[in-house]
Amino acid sequence: MQILYVTCLCVALLGCVMGANVRCGQTGGVSGTCNKVIKGYMYSAPKKSCFSMVLRGCATQGKFFDTKSDCEECLTF
Repeated sequence: MQILYVTCLCVALLGCVMGANVRCGQTGGVSGTCNKVIKGYMYSAPKKSCFSMVLRGCATQGKFFDTKSDCEECLTF
C-alpha cells in the first residue's frame, strides 16, 4: 500500500512540473475586448526573465502570471 502512495505522489509532482513547463512555453497575453486592467508578470523565454506588465482585457492566458514568484518558476526550466 505504501508503494501505491509513493507512486501517486511522484505522478502528481511530475504533473505539476510538466504543467508549469507547458505554460511557460505558451504565448501570453489577454483575451477578450473588456476594458479590465490586469496587472501581472510575463515570462520572456529569449531573455530568460520575468517582467511586470499592465494589460487590458477580459482574462489572462499562457505565460502571464499574477505573481512574480509564479513567473519565476519558469526560470528553472
